[in-house]
Amino acid sequence: MSEIAINLIEDDLMVLAASIFQEDDDIRLALVIGYATREAKAKSLGGSLVRMTKTFSPDTLLGKAIGRGIYSYLYLVRVYYPNNERLVMDAKVVFSDRISW
Repeated sequence: MSEIAINLIEDDLMVLAASIFQEDDDIRLALVIGYATREAKAKSLGGSLVRMTKTFSPDTLLGKAIGRGIYSYLYLVRVYYPNNERLVMDAKVVFSDRISW
């Protein structure tokens, strides 16, 4: 699941690196993006990575909507610049159908 999502998100020219790590019901997603990337684009990329991760897992996905899903996963999303400065961070909790940012 994670390899396909990482390969797809890294096709975006703004993405320098991506990682997905799962421990129990927590799924940690991280992106490193170029300095020219604005906050709105960083949030869009983070949401895309959550959708891709759900798409290539047994969880449910409703088109572009992230949706609640069938598992009690917590998606932790962080987007960084190359110098490790965090641009945006949030979570998609099990009872929510979106990332609130």
